[in-house]
Amino acid sequence: MSASGPELLFGGFARPALARIARWGTGYICPLPPEYAVALFELVRQQWKDVGRAGEPLLVGQINVALGPESTVAEARASLLRYYAFAPELAAQALQAMATTATEIRETVDAYRDLGAHEVMLSCWSDDIEQIDRLADLLT
Repeated sequence: MSASGPELLFGGFARPALARIARWGTGYICPLPPEYAVALFELVRQQWKDVGRAGEPLLVGQINVALGPESTVAEARASLLRYYAFAPELAAQALQAMATTATEIRETVDAYRDLGAHEVMLSCWSDDIEQIDRLADLLT
């Protein structure tokens, strides 16, 4: 939290939504795979400069993950599909992008790091509490 209040992260994909980050936000959270985040991170950085903000915006990547036995992965996939039931195409894309192996998770975190992300948030879609320890062991 800053002296003026909590950090305010914005998501979104449209240029006007991203422009709000430069005016009022602390940074940007991108829930897309890194290959799509490249252009969005650059746009956010440019808009930040265009309005004369000092420093740079906080850039956060978000990865949907499920790490564990097949039951954990199956539960996570079902949960994600329920969440996005209102938008079947979006659900399919989110399901495709979900990282479910140690290699996929490490590679995605590394890709976000290479893009200059300050943080990466792992969104766990399964109730399997053991995956928190698995993820911590994987990434430490």
